[in-house]
Amino acid sequence: MNKQERPPQVAAWERPEQPLRSGFTDLRQKNRNSISGTVQSFSVTDAIGDFQTAMQERGLLPPSSLIADGKIHRCGTAGKERGKDGAYCLYLNGVMPAGWFQNHRTGDWQTWSLKNNRKLTHTEQIAFFECVARDRQRRETELSRQYDRAAVRAERLWSAAKPADDTHEYLRRKGVKSHGVQEWRGRLVIPIYDASGRLQSLQFISPDGTKRFLSGGKLIGGRFLIGREPSPDDVILIGEGYATMATLHAETSYPCFVAFSAVNLEQVALSIRARHPKSKIVICGDNDALTEAKTGRNPGVTAAKRAAAACCGNFVFPPGLHGISDFNDFAQILKNCIRP
Repeated sequence: MNKQERPPQVAAWERPEQPLRSGFTDLRQKNRNSISGTVQSFSVTDAIGDFQTAMQERGLLPPSSLIADGKIHRCGTAGKERGKDGAYCLYLNGVMPAGWFQNHRTGDWQTWSLKNNRKLTHTEQIAFFECVARDRQRRETELSRQYDRAAVRAERLWSAAKPADDTHEYLRRKGVKSHGVQEWRGRLVIPIYDASGRLQSLQFISPDGTKRFLSGGKLIGGRFLIGREPSPDDVILIGEGYATMATLHAETSYPCFVAFSAVNLEQVALSIRARHPKSKIVICGDNDALTEAKTGRNPGVTAAKRAAAACCGNFVFPPGLHGISDFNDFAQILKNCIRP
């Protein structure tokens, strides 16, 4: 067709409507297929087993008979097996095995869904996430009330306790001093403060070293300072346990913060960095070599490195020798080696 034979151009608004309906129908069907996917069968046993494994990786202890009714259920946590500091909710509705779980001691919350299962349609996605959102709002409200009640109990117990003596069996065995901690019914009581200095929970340490936290108390973000308040250009040390940080304070005189748990290191480090932007922060992590030998994972090292990266700080670990998992262990071995 030459130039003279071309039809005249017509304005867009004057052009006749094109028969696009069938094309749009095909496109909608194509998008719908990409969202919903194909139905694949799944094993209830596999779904429950995968959910239990995910819970255990987050420090929760799921019951052997998991209840998958879409309702909130409580469970224990690592170190507090008979407690109710864990929560989970599991859906096995035939559409997508999914749920969530939370460690109330650490504040760690995670959603879960079975992989390789049928993808949800758009309508099913909306219904599912609305249900999850309602559950989460209800859980957060319940958790906030629980934390408030625990904080009141913590204040009452802290007031009833008496100052701990350096001769307490745990302190004596660890070779550290009492830095403002107290004693209640033979157990050490270590206060857990939030970033603003409000008492939010307590840790109890028995003479044999058994550690327990106040039931229902909030741990995430909690810390205890050994030594002076940091100055703007100070070196600040952060670690997990009281004995570890009391040991490091005795050796360095630096301000030392007890974070109480590996999973709490990052939250504490971030809040301290926000308050002391010019300070040098060093995460003094535990070296869980025995755990690594058994499971292939070293939670102390992993958490310390993550916390150091989050707060733009450094990290340091004790040597991975037999019988050494933290800096107090290392100090004890050194003392025994040089003792005449």
